[in-house]
Amino acid sequence: MHTVIKAHSAAEFLTLIPALTGYTPTRSIALVAFRGSRTLGVLRVDLPPGDADAQSLASAAATFIGMVCRLPDADGVAPVVYTDGPLRADTPLPGAPLSADTGERRRGAVGARARIAHAELIDAVRRCADACGLTVRDALCVAVDGWASYLEPQLTHPLSALDAAATRAGLPPRLGPARGDQHSGAELPEVDPGERERVALALDDLQRLLDGLDAGVSAPSGEAGDDTPGDAGPEGRCDDEGSRDDDPGLFRAFAQATAAAVMTDPPQARAAARALGALCDIPGLFERALDTAPDALDTATAAALLLCLSRPPLRDVALSQWSFTLTKGVELLEAQVLWQDGEAFPAHLATHMVGEGPSPDLHRVRAALALVRHLSALAPAPWRCAPLTVAAWLSWALGRSTHASGYLALAHEIDPEYGLAEIVSTMVRSGHLPEWAFGRADTLRAHGLGE
Repeated sequence: MHTVIKAHSAAEFLTLIPALTGYTPTRSIALVAFRGSRTLGVLRVDLPPGDADAQSLASAAATFIGMVCRLPDADGVAPVVYTDGPLRADTPLPGAPLSADTGERRRGAVGARARIAHAELIDAVRRCADACGLTVRDALCVAVDGWASYLEPQLTHPLSALDAAATRAGLPPRLGPARGDQHSGAELPEVDPGERERVALALDDLQRLLDGLDAGVSAPSGEAGDDTPGDAGPEGRCDDEGSRDDDPGLFRAFAQATAAAVMTDPPQARAAARALGALCDIPGLFERALDTAPDALDTATAAALLLCLSRPPLRDVALSQWSFTLTKGVELLEAQVLWQDGEAFPAHLATHMVGEGPSPDLHRVRAALALVRHLSALAPAPWRCAPLTVAAWLSWALGRSTHASGYLALAHEIDPEYGLAEIVSTMVRSGHLPEWAFGRADTLRAHGLGE
């Protein structure tokens, strides 16, 4: 059910933007798109550099308005600048040097006659909007010392007016004052250091088990006798009908090969064996993980997921399944296996990776993002790049390019040449947004907010 909130003034409108976005923008221009009198969503973009020339500003403005025009039925826009500087160029900030002659803060022309900060950018935005047939419903600036409308530049309003307007707007409690800015919420969650160590040990053991399978060994050296069930060949190690004895690596990871390892100590060896068993049903593993609270994941599941995400084919299966359905994951997994056998890969199964095609299930995407953020916090450094990059893609899919940039920066520190990170980074840097961001407004609004 949508929540409809009416703004009766520019001040009330400004108080609603943090509710629309879920945060208070900083050093940004927020483009609020309208259809008639109702908002379609908010596009937030970093402000151009302070030394940008007129041509650069015009190019930026054309890009901004171009994004608004991609929203179906958009017929208006209200650009709002958020700056950490003064409202007007002549206004000194607190702490500015005092004049030796008068003891007053240095200033130039009278404040009311000075242009509002970033006025040149807004002029360019208004020209582009007019050329595209978009009505500029208002154009506002929020600074550290007040706010104003570019359409009424002679007036300056105190920030305290926004506090009063917020009370009048009557936001529902669940949409109370937003905390933080566009960077907030991207920090990795805190995890138990002991669990992080257990996951690291389980991953080491799991990798050894897989190496043993690839070498034709049934169990880790010295951990199983000659009469263990693992002595059987790859055939029949798993009950799944889809198991294939010619599948590569992970596709041949069958639980019965490690029956002896289950009985060994220390506990992480048993966790590794359980993780290996989970790999018998990779789509099932991904689906169960999505339905589990991240902090309730057991060591074996966390290790199995991290290992899967470290393999690009399985990582892509996870992204597809978590974005859409279990069926989609199974379909892509089958295509990956057939591709390993030399068959052509169906191109339509990968179009969503670059933001094309139908919209994902955003509820599933949000759940997957919470999951991989937790996995990123649990993972040892050599295993962390994959979940961080998956978190970046999921954030980008939700329209949170700023968060995606943060995850990509962490991944880049680990592996500057990680393939998927380079692809997502290119899309983020170029301002490329997924098609579904323009086809459904709930990617451009805080989760749960209507209009």
